[in-house]
Amino acid sequence: MIIAAAAFDFGPWIIALELFLLAALVVMTVLIYRNRRYLKRERGVTETLGPDQGMSIQELVDRARKENPHIPLNIILGSGSYNIEEGVKISSTVRFQGASVEKTRIVSSKGHPAVTIQDAKNCSISDVRVEGSVQCRRGEVTLKNCHIVAKEDGICIEAYDNSIITFSGAISGEGGVAIRAKGESKVFLKPPYALSGDDFILVDPKSRIAIEDRMEPPPAQI
Repeated sequence: MIIAAAAFDFGPWIIALELFLLAALVVMTVLIYRNRRYLKRERGVTETLGPDQGMSIQELVDRARKENPHIPLNIILGSGSYNIEEGVKISSTVRFQGASVEKTRIVSSKGHPAVTIQDAKNCSISDVRVEGSVQCRRGEVTLKNCHIVAKEDGICIEAYDNSIITFSGAISGEGGVAIRAKGESKVFLKPPYALSGDDFILVDPKSRIAIEDRMEPPPAQI
């Protein structure tokens, strides 16, 4: 008996395998691209600024918002003083990171608030000395390890119209208003924090200020 071995054609199987691997590569590429875009949206874009770069904080914010209007903006502020005449106006998610309250200063040179956050959530200012008030309207901002010093208007922190402000650091109202909360707003003081003893806290009946117990020694007296 003669048994003839039929030749098996591997060609179609190799082609199918190549197509499968190509499809898998395309899917992986799309997933990686989408994941990177998601991480970028979550983490935002980062810009650095120094006081001698010839660009104001507001100009940097406006430029970055024009280029990436829907992505959070992280601004690293170098050591030095940033003098602002009209105040910085924020209307989208912006996060400021300074070197420390001893090294980075935002100074309002006129009677305007130093920083105004309006209709923006998840904003933050960290490790910055702010000379002038921080005002929030229909927004959310975290002030972490900051020193807020009142200027001519004698106000440090203002929360209006359902705003939420979380604060840690030091507040110096110079005998004026340390915190003002109106329009169903909330201000949370988290340790470590320090307020000047001769400052006022003004809260309307529909707003609230929550003060957490200090879990560690308070900062040095101002």
